Amino acid sequence: DTQEEMDLEKLTKEIGTRLQLLEFKKSRGEDIVERKNTTTLERHVDGLATLAKEVEEVKVKIEEKKLEEGLSMEEVRTWSNEIDEKIEGVDAEI
Repeated sequence: DTQEEMDLEKLTKEIGTRLQLLEFKKSRGEDIVERKNTTTLERHVDGLATLAKEVEEVKVKIEEKKLEEGLSMEEVRTWSNEIDEKIEGVDAEI
């Protein structure tokens, strides 16, 4: 494996973990809303927004690596759209 492939693997693992965490936090949203604690709700929303931003930052790094490796813009766009759909699901929650 070249260094670039290892970097891409590491970034792919990182985005996968962050997406799982994002989904986990999103799933807790209903419980938090039902408790009607404004401070907890604000912290939850802030946490979701921060995680979504981190996912976006890693996504851009992966897009760059994929283009550097010679993938077509269409292949990268298809992959990127899948990630965007997951982030948009959280945006609706925020």
